[in-house]
Amino acid sequence: MLATVLLADFANLTDNSKINVMGVFRQINAGQFPCRHLSMYLVINLQTMPLDELHGEMVLVARLIDADGTVLHQLEMPFTFPEWSGNLRPEANFIFQINNLQFSYPGEYVWDVFVNDENVGRYEFNLNQQAKENG
Repeated sequence: MLATVLLADFANLTDNSKINVMGVFRQINAGQFPCRHLSMYLVINLQTMPLDELHGEMVLVARLIDADGTVLHQLEMPFTFPEWSGNLRPEANFIFQINNLQFSYPGEYVWDVFVNDENVGRYEFNLNQQAKENG
């Protein structure tokens, strides 16, 4: 299975299953901690590979994990892949809008993505303490 994982300011899915993504980021700056990030979109595209034996209902799980290994947020979604059609690989698209996510301290964070308990992707990002300006 091939997974693409992105974190963005906005994303949507068109009527013909195209993913639109705007403002992909790996850095969040905050003036103080704890801080609250008002809105982010976690975008996940899964594609099957020719030898994958993927049938029936599956479960996608995305976990936001801090540098200490603590799970801060978890998303779950059951899904099934469509059948193979010609040369097109079956794919499944997921867009999660996450609002008002609180972070306690600066550092490294990661979204780990699992399908049926198998880690299929990850997206690392950093929260930075922004220097206060004098004046």
